[in-house]
Amino acid sequence: MLTNQQFQSYCQGVRLDYAQYSNRIPSLDVLTQFQQAHLISYPFQSLSTVLREPIQLEDEIVFQKIVMDQRGGYCYELNGLFQSVLRYLGFDVETLSAYIVHDNNPALPKAKTHTLLKVNLNQQDYLVDVGFGGLVPTIPLKLEANLIQHTPHGLYQLTRFKDKYVLSTEVNGQWKMLYAFDLNVQNIADLEVGNWFVSTHPHSPFRTRLMLSRIEANGIRHNLLNTRYQRHQLGKASESKELNSLQALFNLLSEVFFINISSIKTTEKEDILQRFLFSSSRLSRGK
Repeated sequence: MLTNQQFQSYCQGVRLDYAQYSNRIPSLDVLTQFQQAHLISYPFQSLSTVLREPIQLEDEIVFQKIVMDQRGGYCYELNGLFQSVLRYLGFDVETLSAYIVHDNNPALPKAKTHTLLKVNLNQQDYLVDVGFGGLVPTIPLKLEANLIQHTPHGLYQLTRFKDKYVLSTEVNGQWKMLYAFDLNVQNIADLEVGNWFVSTHPHSPFRTRLMLSRIEANGIRHNLLNTRYQRHQLGKASESKELNSLQALFNLLSEVFFINISSIKTTEKEDILQRFLFSSSRLSRGK
């Protein structure tokens, strides 16, 4: 549970009025406002794992990293912090885990490497996720199968596969499956195992790809994959550019993804990023 001071700092970070929300009754409007504010203010990133920094899930460490140090995080951190915020606000919230679906085939066996939240509000369950990266849903989704749900950043739908739900989104007119999950509540031990795997396994995409994403209002998404930056806006043509220097990366991290780069700009970390992004071996592999 957050302290009053932590919640005040969080509200300042997401640009919401602490006094307005400190005694609010949980509602769908409040849940939606906080989810969108969180996604706008705190980016998804694999920068920490690329830099081989340990990912720790203790509440105080996560709060310090995301809110105070402005470093962003990935699913275990972002959804962990958001769960603490929602519980402070009085929401009934639990943590679930999911596996990523590839090639629109949920039958392919995969480890559960993603975490998300389930919020029960007025006897209705909602899927809430602030940590999925580039295609994250940006409002609470009713936990109902075969219901197309409109969000400010596109269409989403939940379907059933055996005992699981599968979350899909519409991309270029086609439904793309994102991840599959059941309703088994996860505890911190479950999350620690998944977090350890994705942050330390040598073939984990979080160690082999630099990924960042952040949303804005009006259907805008900012995504970075290694050196390729893309800006998407619902209903408009996407923009793309290639980064050609470490300074260009630092500018993007600071100006677009709201990352505080002061702790990254050390000789050791700059060398890691230079080799990771601009080495001849990576360039020859086509990034």
